Amino acid sequence: MRPKRWVLPLKVAAALALSIVVSLVLGWDKAYWAAFAVIIMAANVPNETTGYSLKIGRLRLIGTFAGIIITFLLVGLFGQQALAFLTVYSIIIATCVYQQTNTRHGYAWRMAIIVSSIIIDMGNMTTGQLFAISANRLQETILGVLCFSLISSIFSPVSSRVALINILKDNAKNKIDEIEEAINSLNTSNTLNKKNFDGENLEYLARIDDALQAAKLGSYQVSRDFATWENIRDLQNKWSLINGHVYEALSLLETPFNQEQKQDLILILTQLKNRYTNTVNLFEYVLENPQPSKHDLLYHINNTRLQLTHNSTLKSLLEGQHSLRGPLGMLRENLLKMDMVQEEIYQHLVQAMISDKPLHPRKKKPTESAILTITLKSECLINALKIFIIFWISVALWVYVPMQGGAMFVVLTLIYGSVALSLPFVSPRYTLNRLLFWSISALSQYTLILPHLSQLWQIGVFYFINVFIIWFYFNRPIQIMDRLLGCQILILITSSATTQIPNYSINNGLLTVALISMGLIIILWVYNGIYSSQPEFVFLRQLNQFRISLYLRIKKILKKKSSKIISIQVLQPVQAVSLAEMASSKINWSNYSKVDKQQVTTLLNLTYRACFHYRSFEDKYNNWTDKNYSEGINRLIIQSLIELAKNLRSSNIHEKQKEYNTSTLCSLKEKLLTHKNNKCHSIITTVFTEDEIDINCDLITSLLIFIQSVKDIDIIKFSKSQISQLKSTPFSL
Repeated sequence: MRPKRWVLPLKVAAALALSIVVSLVLGWDKAYWAAFAVIIMAANVPNETTGYSLKIGRLRLIGTFAGIIITFLLVGLFGQQALAFLTVYSIIIATCVYQQTNTRHGYAWRMAIIVSSIIIDMGNMTTGQLFAISANRLQETILGVLCFSLISSIFSPVSSRVALINILKDNAKNKIDEIEEAINSLNTSNTLNKKNFDGENLEYLARIDDALQAAKLGSYQVSRDFATWENIRDLQNKWSLINGHVYEALSLLETPFNQEQKQDLILILTQLKNRYTNTVNLFEYVLENPQPSKHDLLYHINNTRLQLTHNSTLKSLLEGQHSLRGPLGMLRENLLKMDMVQEEIYQHLVQAMISDKPLHPRKKKPTESAILTITLKSECLINALKIFIIFWISVALWVYVPMQGGAMFVVLTLIYGSVALSLPFVSPRYTLNRLLFWSISALSQYTLILPHLSQLWQIGVFYFINVFIIWFYFNRPIQIMDRLLGCQILILITSSATTQIPNYSINNGLLTVALISMGLIIILWVYNGIYSSQPEFVFLRQLNQFRISLYLRIKKILKKKSSKIISIQVLQPVQAVSLAEMASSKINWSNYSKVDKQQVTTLLNLTYRACFHYRSFEDKYNNWTDKNYSEGINRLIIQSLIELAKNLRSSNIHEKQKEYNTSTLCSLKEKLLTHKNNKCHSIITTVFTEDEIDINCDLITSLLIFIQSVKDIDIIKFSKSQISQLKSTPFSL
């Protein structure tokens, strides 16, 4: 259940007010640093679970320590060499920005930039001051982390384990609906709709992994039984692969099922549906009874679990009725595999709930043959280049243009630049308008209200009310920039009121606003002017990245030998499609009369499907080559992959239709099936057994489906005249 709207604003406001009050009570002179820690942590928590709060707190501390270490190393090595200092530091900054989109540790990399830049500026390059500033920064950060973690854990805590179980439960319910739809299709038309087994949601697997990492930090139970939960995650991935093979088997079937075949399939699907029903019942009981005893849980399972046929009995029954060969046999075999995997998942879930040892030790994933594997991310490389340019422009202005504030201008530009590059699709006009709005609001309160507050509790209430209002009224995900700017501008402008000896001077506030405004102009010019991060351009780049990554994956299959020292990889094709989909949701399609929004949606669905079928083919081909069934068929497959890779080398956007010659593959598949079905004596039946013919047909079908999915993208894709509209969107400040 999602917490009420006022819960998170109350947590953030209480944690921030508490951090400022405690800092002042302890006699520390920079209470606003603790307040910044609370705001940045709250803005970076993707959901409101305790696990994410603890995770962000840990990453902030790691980033703070890293920033301090970077500072002392740079000052110690290049303290008297300005150009070398700035050059090395700019490379470190670019590296941190490249890494800050990492879903697990990205926040720590961003904090390393922020902390190092502040300490270098305020420490004046002297060891004594650097140590004092570092110690002060560290203790304020620890205070902010403790306050936010304490409030999140005590007041209306949201269990990360519960969030993980809810994700799994929702998926199980969706699977029940899909299986019921498949059974109804069998009963009414004697067919199975391939759409029920096409394009298993790959984002769901990423959600599980993300939720599992958060639950590991926020739940003692998940942390203690983490090996079991990892087994569950790996089995979910295995289930997704088998789902792709079911689609391939259905593609081989061209006629409706007869009555006997239909009953067999309904038997398996009903069994699978009952397993998911048992899983949902287990989740619902655990959610209603968060701490059940082992005896109570097993008693509930025994009394509510639907009766199931053992897999070995079910398989023997089907084998006794029909030979498990041919497309129908492949379909039944893969459905049985899905049923067996779901049984394993259920057993591991029971083990996780009663905190028993894992049923089977988790197998380690095969490691890359290369000593060093480098994964290149195109958008991250672009962001690294942008922050590099932003840094040197701000340094040049600081050195050659006399302005008040000095190096603080560089610090503020770096901080807001790293944050802006971590937030996709920032609107220039919107950001500057919000900066002006929040600056006027903060300056008005700084001038009219704060000078009249003389008691510590009054200061705490002042910040509590302001932060609560900001987080309550700007609570949507798209308004994260409002929450960040509103709170940070408020704290920056009123920072002089949170010192041990308060002073009130509007000059400092106006200077801060002026420096941030200048920094934002530089940031937004680079953000939108160099490899523009506007959604139109990101959409086009990621479609191209999908093509490149798919091409490189195919080349990797074709490449027999790989480097033993360095291996360079790109992102998975599905990750590029996911980014393109996110970008498309931010585009105002009404501005582009020549582009059909429905066509865009269809294109994205087809690219997801191509990723899905690629995973299926790759898995099947790897298993096939391990057994080395036929060198001749392998040469034909390699030839088809070379042709496919050649087509993928060219742009996705063109007027001329690409040619995909699959006639040889289709002819071979038809010959294999004809000779097997007619049981005639030929060179094929002497070379291959019936089982080998089925396996070869299955592999060829998998490749044909993958090629067709890529071909479908070519058919639906845009023409040059359509897509050129997306490139003609200027940005303005």
